[in-house]
Amino acid sequence: MHVDEYIDIEGLKQLFSKDRLYKEVLKDDLNEEMLFPSFIKELKLTRVYTTEEVSKMLNKKDSNIRYYINELNEYIKPMKPNRNYRYDYIIIYRIYLIILFTSSAGRKICDIKRILNDVHLDPRVQEIEVLKEKVDIVEQHVNQLNQIKKLHNERDSNIKNIKNKVHKNQCQVIEIDLKLDELNNQYFKTMVNIFETERRLLHLDNELFQGIQRLELQNRLYAIESAIHEKNKSLFDKISSVFNSGTEASSSTAESNLLVVQKEINNEKELLIKLEKEREMILMEREKVADLKIKVLKGD
Repeated sequence: MHVDEYIDIEGLKQLFSKDRLYKEVLKDDLNEEMLFPSFIKELKLTRVYTTEEVSKMLNKKDSNIRYYINELNEYIKPMKPNRNYRYDYIIIYRIYLIILFTSSAGRKICDIKRILNDVHLDPRVQEIEVLKEKVDIVEQHVNQLNQIKKLHNERDSNIKNIKNKVHKNQCQVIEIDLKLDELNNQYFKTMVNIFETERRLLHLDNELFQGIQRLELQNRLYAIESAIHEKNKSLFDKISSVFNSGTEASSSTAESNLLVVQKEINNEKELLIKLEKEREMILMEREKVADLKIKVLKGD
């Protein structure tokens, strides 16, 4: 509920500035709280109240409220859209002035009638006063409406400013999202380059490993072949010396030497076969390692 829906006390003072009963009450030199108690300040501009609600505000019985209306109907001017009375904030304050005035000892309703119906006043003047009062009421409502309009304009302006800020923040969020997307793309490209570099390094490492293995194997095979060649040469030399010897003793010795050399050759052949098998196993293991690295590089 907005503050602008409640009455303005300063406006109420101006509205009743020419009210005769209000002027009489002011002569009692009452304080602000007595003239405008809290329930008056909480009255709303556009709302109308029932007799029961008004009686609770004024702490009076319903019968008292009806009595005031019957005795001072022309002053109070209650609304009666149907068989029940209705009261706006102006009517309620008039009733409150009646109660305030009669609360002093010796004052009665007849005194209020005398004040309101001064015989010395020209009837035309009274009519003008009534019209002025109505004009003041209209002006009061116009002022209140202008205040409401001003507050609504301020609210609309605030809403517009908030929307502009929200739009600006949304644009900033979009820019940040675009920058994040760009950074993510750069990160992805960098990761792809790193992966490609690692793949090349693995490939080079595999080639280096295979080259070292081939070199070691070739060196071992070369050493074995050289040893076999030396053994064959030694055997050939021994066989030649046996056939070149002319004695039986020499033949027997040559035959014995030949058996020894043949045995050595057989041993060397067995060693060669072993080395060939070892070579095949090394080649098979190298192929397995190469296949594994290829799978790693492909991401399988």
